[in-house]
Amino acid sequence: SIKINNNNPQEIHNVTVMFDNDTNRKQIYNSMSPFSSIFVTPEKEDLDFQKIIVTANDGRLHTIKSR
Repeated sequence: SIKINNNNPQEIHNVTVMFDNDTNRKQIYNSMSPFSSIFVTPEKEDLDFQKIIVTANDGRLHTIKSR
């Protein structure tokens, strides 16, 4: 599992998580409260992922982390 944090005082919306650019298996979360976190577990097929891509607020927030 991977922990995703919202370390901002504002809520973020439309949080999307992808493993290795696999757009067919996105995990979507409606929103994250200020200073909250969620744990994301990849699908069985994605357990050997090399990077995780997280976007939020309709693409205005975007981060990529490599393993």
